[in-house]
Amino acid sequence: PYSSQLLDAGDVRAGEEIRMSLSLINNTGNDLKIVDAKPSCSCTVAKIDDEEIPNLGTTVVLVTLSPGTQAGMSANNLQLHFSGKIEHNLTLELQYNVLS
Repeated sequence: PYSSQLLDAGDVRAGEEIRMSLSLINNTGNDLKIVDAKPSCSCTVAKIDDEEIPNLGTTVVLVTLSPGTQAGMSANNLQLHFSGKIEHNLTLELQYNVLS
């Protein structure tokens, strides 16, 4: 299965880091493991609190994004790949507006 989620960080100043803390809840009925967290560019970094997520358990993903200085709307993706009894991919689209 594949799913995606849009996360809007709103307005940020040029060069200002964006930090998000995301809680993921495993409601698949099976234990899962995050086997890969792949950002769309080197300006996005993810730190996963616990890669093993039991059924009905949670984990926290800390995302830090450095948007640069170009003004306007932009977005970066973070793809999370899960393994377990079922394979699952989750794409987080991190949207933001850099102010001039």
